[in-house]
Amino acid sequence: MNGLSGLIEHVSQSLRDDSDIDYIQKLLAIALATAPHTSAPNIDLMLIRLVGGAYVTAGRVQHARNLAEHGLQVAGDDPLRSRIAWYGFADIYHRLHNLTESLVGMACALSCEAPVGPEEAWYETHGLIRLMRDLNMTAFARSLLPVAK
Repeated sequence: MNGLSGLIEHVSQSLRDDSDIDYIQKLLAIALATAPHTSAPNIDLMLIRLVGGAYVTAGRVQHARNLAEHGLQVAGDDPLRSRIAWYGFADIYHRLHNLTESLVGMACALSCEAPVGPEEAWYETHGLIRLMRDLNMTAFARSLLPVAK
């Protein structure tokens, strides 16, 4: 799965035309189908977030919104998967400059009662900092910044 996720990350950095979109969709479909059978079954939701961000950068905004919704659908009833999916939704919508939807997604993510690992906590914290900054809530955003020692 590491090789496939690395390939998706590489391809997502330069989506230029419809053939690139088609290729990354096929890679993502393979990753989504195989992720539940790996030692990291939640990688599918992280890849959805990654590809959604790449779609935004490539100007494929409807594809990005579709992936954000798809992540919520495939998360199921598991609280951790729901939290990761809601954060992916928030991140994609933030990249689309839809701050209201992003704030709703972030609130839903943080309301899921599931512990996350340090990597996901880092993403969520920095996503919240970016969102608060863009909502002109800089004092709150600044309070979330870690103190360097």
